Amino acid sequence: GNMVVSYVRRTNDPALTYTVQGTPTLTPPNWTDVQTMVLGEQATPIDEAFECVEVTVSGTAAGPERFFRVVVTP
Repeated sequence: GNMVVSYVRRTNDPALTYTVQGTPTLTPPNWTDVQTMVLGEQATPIDEAFECVEVTVSGTAAGPERFFRVVVTP
């Protein structure tokens, strides 16, 4: 099945970029952007400064085991 990566994103700082990355193993990790595997993204407001983001990643493209992280860059 598909996987969902959830994180909290600031909405009041347009300089921040949020990138979901994945790796098939942690020993050693090989982090790569998963943009080509993303099926959709949904943002739900929390308050005036933050929202909860849910990114749906294709389970077929990701493989049987996958680790994810969100990288925030200014």
